[in-house]
Amino acid sequence: GWSHEEYLAAVLSREVSEREASGAATRIKAARFPAHKDLEEFNFDHQPSADRTLIAHLGTGVFLAEAKNVVLLGPPGTGKTHLAVGIGIKAAKAGHRVLFDSATGWVARLQ
Repeated sequence: GWSHEEYLAAVLSREVSEREASGAATRIKAARFPAHKDLEEFNFDHQPSADRTLIAHLGTGVFLAEAKNVVLLGPPGTGKTHLAVGIGIKAAKAGHRVLFDSATGWVARLQ
């Protein structure tokens, strides 16, 4: 019961959605994350020193538009990888190319 214009609009809308999802999935795969971790699943109870407001701000990706770097430092088991992956996945879904590696991996790459 749709008009030609309504049908075409629905088909094109679905195509755009599928392309965006496919592009995000491709960027996430290319980023080489060690695991899929969502930023919303980060447990702040296990890391009370983590600034919730700052983490939420990083999740918006504003730092990308400002061309600023984000470096997560700390001892093992503090959630750095979880946060980096969560922020990276949000960035990839927003259309940005992302590449993940550990500090050791980046040093080896730079050598």
